[in-house]
Parts: sequence; structure tokens; C-alpha cells
Amino acid sequence: MFRIIFILLIISANIQPQNWIDKRYQNGNDLFGVAFLDSLKGFAVGDSGLILQTIDGGEVWFPRDDFSFSGSLINLQKIDSSTLYALGRSFSGESYFITSIDFGESWNLKQFTFLNTYLTDINFINRDTGWVCGLYGKIFRTIDRMESWEEISDQNYTFPLRRVYFSDVDNGWVLGGKIDMIGFIRRTSDGGLTWRNLVMTVEPLYDIYWMNEDTVFVAGGDPEFGGWVYISSDRGETWRLQNVPPGTITLARINFVNPELGWASGSGSIIQTIDKGETWTTAIEANESILSIFSYNKKDFWFAGTNGFLICYKDTSNLDTIPNSIYRFNEIDKQASVELSTYPNPFNNSLKLSFNLWKNSFVRIELYDILGAKVQTIFENEMFEGNNVLHVTLLDCSSGVYFIVLTTLDAISTKKIFLIK
Repeated sequence: MFRIIFILLIISANIQPQNWIDKRYQNGNDLFGVAFLDSLKGFAVGDSGLILQTIDGGEVWFPRDDFSFSGSLINLQKIDSSTLYALGRSFSGESYFITSIDFGESWNLKQFTFLNTYLTDINFINRDTGWVCGLYGKIFRTIDRMESWEEISDQNYTFPLRRVYFSDVDNGWVLGGKIDMIGFIRRTSDGGLTWRNLVMTVEPLYDIYWMNEDTVFVAGGDPEFGGWVYISSDRGETWRLQNVPPGTITLARINFVNPELGWASGSGSIIQTIDKGETWTTAIEANESILSIFSYNKKDFWFAGTNGFLICYKDTSNLDTIPNSIYRFNEIDKQASVELSTYPNPFNNSLKLSFNLWKNSFVRIELYDILGAKVQTIFENEMFEGNNVLHVTLLDCSSGVYFIVLTTLDAISTKKIFLIK
């Protein structure tokens, strides 16, 4: 019987009060990924092809009996408001993609083109464009919704890769390593055609959190030397090791609510920071490995792990971290303005968004058509004050007039754009 120790954290008023809700899956399957499409509908995936679903915000979870897969689902990514992709590995070792484009109502199975390739992670920036990585330094890219794959591995660099992340079509990261030998981060600015080494350590690195153009966190470690968190404030050029609680073991995932409040999890614990990662304290100790962190609103966080570990951190304060909809525009203080610029305009598929924030803020960027119907959410995350740049690719959109709407807690900015294909 596993044991969870809850430790009262004296933290800033912006996250109080708090509540931990235990929704552990009693069948005990290892859970490797959790994601929510909205405040009510969520999914968790794990071994034996398990897909768990909730339709009431996590109060009740039930297995999907209409899907069968002989293997493990090792992660889960929300692509947009209706789309989920998971990476699967069969018991015989082949890699598969499990996809849903209809709010999780149905799931499809697609085998990876390259057989006998052990994949470890998947990352998509939209439904069509994504990357996967694996052992022996393998990296592949698709631009046609997994119909075909191009290998972009560096044949001279064959250490295991554990994580791949792209912020846009050009800029991405891979990280990994081998226990007691090497840990590394590599970066690309050309979609993965070339890579540059940025950090070398003695133990593997397992996860990355890209906060904005400048600030990046990574986590890793091993059972012998403990868990590690690194921060870079200069686009990954230099890195600084942060202070984690004594006894912290391998950290597998890292995520931030905002520049102040962050979480990291791994073997036996969830740790928390309230000072931009300068110091970390233990929030939960457990006998499980916590392998996934997800939030749909940057207030409430779900954690999933081995032996059915499924727990939610519930922020029960009245502060609304995220604007609920486009119809709240009239409630926003117009004095704290933000100016959104786009380039080029007109554009063909890809454009650059730039804006200046007067303070750290949650940012949501949405795309609307000329009739005012929402097409998609392009971005939603915390960003630092100052100049920010995002690169956006709209492969699924047809030619025409659209509106980019940027919303913060204090302001709104709208820009008319012209897509020409």
C-alpha cells in the first residue's frame, strides 16, 4: 500500500487556498500521460493500452473499452481543442501513434514507418507537423500528419534521446543521455536539420519547459546523484543549476504555472518553487514515479505516474488566471495596452508575432475567421515582461482574411492578417 505524505506549504497568496485530490486508478496500471481538452473532459494513458477518460473534471475516471492496443501508451499530447496524439510501443517493440481528432470520441492506430526503431517521445506543433525521438540519437520529422517521416538524426551522435520539444517550425530542443556517462541538451533553429550542443552533464536530462524566447528550464538526474533542475535566461547559451530538496531523485517532468510558480516531478516526489526556481520544496512524497504533469487552466494541475498514481492539485482561490472567453474583452483594463505586430502580412503559412508586455502575464493568442468564428487557439502560457516573439504556422487554414486576438489579464490586441497560398 503506497503512502503519500502531504506537506503544508506556506506560499504566496496568489495560489491559496489549495487542495490535493487523490484519484488514483485502483487497477494499478502505470500511467505515463495525462491531458485535458477543457475543464471537464480529460484523458490519461498507460500500460496495457489503457486509455482512461473523465467527463466531469476528474471526479470519476473510467477506462475506454472501445480501444485495444497490445502495448504501452507512453505519453499524451493535446494538439488543439479537439485533438490528442499519443505514442505507443507494442509488446513486440514496434512504435505506434494513437490519435483522436474528434474530442476523444474515437481513436485511430498508425504504425511508425521505420520498423525496429525504439521511440521515446513525440512533439507536434499542429496536427500536421511534428517530431519524434528515440534511442541511438534517432530523430524524425513529419509535415503530413504522420503519413511520411524524414529522418534528421545526427549520425555522429548516437546517445539515447528522451525528450523532443519545438516551440515553432524552426526552433527546437532534444535532450537525453546515459546514466553515469552523459546528459545533454541540443538545439536547432532550422527545423532539426542541424543541431548544436548547449549543455553536457554526467547524468541524463529528461524534460524541458520553454517559458519564452529567453527562459528555459530542464530537469533530470539519476537515483545515485539525485534530481537536477537547470535554468537558462539567455536562450540556452548558459545554464545554472538550481537548489532542489535533499533526497530528490530523478526528475522526469517540469512545468510552470507562471514565472514564479513551478512544479517538477519524478521518482518518489513532486517538488514546487515559488521564486522562479531559485529554491524548491517538497510538496508530495510517494512510493511511485510521477511521470506526467498537465494543466488546462494554469491553476489546477494533474499528476500521473506508476501504479495508477493520479492526483490533482486544486487551486480553490477566486483568482481567474485565464480569461474565460473572447466575450470578456469589455472587462479588461484598456489602460494596460499591448501592441501586437505581425510579419509578413500578407503571408504564406508562416508568420511572426511580436508584442511587448509591461509585466509578467498569462497570454492567450487565438485565431478567428472573418465571420468571428474561432478557428483555433494558437498559444496559451505564461510569458515574461518585455519583448516576446512567436513563430506561427497555419498549414490547415485556407486563403482568406483572419484576425489574431491576443489577450492578457489586463489588455487585448487584435490584428487583421491575410493568408495567401
